[in-house]
Amino acid sequence: RLSAIVRVEGVDLDHIPTAMARRIWAAADAAKSAHLCVTVCGKSQIGKTTAVEKYKMMYPETTIFFRMPTRPTITTLVRELTEAAGLPKARNAWEGMTRLRAHLSPRHLIVADEVHLALTRRQGVDALDVLRELFDRCKCGLLLIVTDIGAREMTKGPFAERLAQLERRGEWEILPETPTNKDVRAVWEAYGLPEPDAETQQQIGAMARSSCFGQYVHRLKLAASFAQQEGRTLTWPDFIRAATRMARRPA
Repeated sequence: RLSAIVRVEGVDLDHIPTAMARRIWAAADAAKSAHLCVTVCGKSQIGKTTAVEKYKMMYPETTIFFRMPTRPTITTLVRELTEAAGLPKARNAWEGMTRLRAHLSPRHLIVADEVHLALTRRQGVDALDVLRELFDRCKCGLLLIVTDIGAREMTKGPFAERLAQLERRGEWEILPETPTNKDVRAVWEAYGLPEPDAETQQQIGAMARSSCFGQYVHRLKLAASFAQQEGRTLTWPDFIRAATRMARRPA
């Protein structure tokens, strides 16, 4: 971990408390308290997964967080969900569903990440019907995390009519296309860096427009590793060095 170089007390570099994260936490609170199915839609690398990971850490007793398996089916989804709920391994999907229905209550929130993996195949949509049934029967909250491309599959894809049953049970939380300047600043401050010069800020802005937090945070992590290996404080020249190195691509 890189916490040794952080100057801001109590900051977890993997889960920096940005305004984007707080917006997702508010959506999770609404889903749980009002018994809604809230679908959070945002571009890749905008911070959806790190936000819901942190929410699980904040409310471990009532949040059941799982990642949608690749090419999901009812069986694989139930297996992931029972494991996330801390329940004994079931012999089959029916037994798993029975245990889940007995365990879940209105105080719980199910958080399903990478839901776009289930939207283009009939078996995946069948698996989502399991979440809808648990939501209806157990009166728990449901938070679905999808990419912007996945959102289009939900509303306009070949299974849109079936998926509308989920959509009608709640609301959308549509995230901004790029991080705000305030959130970009929150990240560099978490790494203990001062305000960069104008040229570096332009470079960071281009990264944020291109890949949201992705390139920006990856380069900060590499820069921090340079400083840590050399036993000194992270500086912006380390970031420029990391950005130059990571910009290399095959011809």
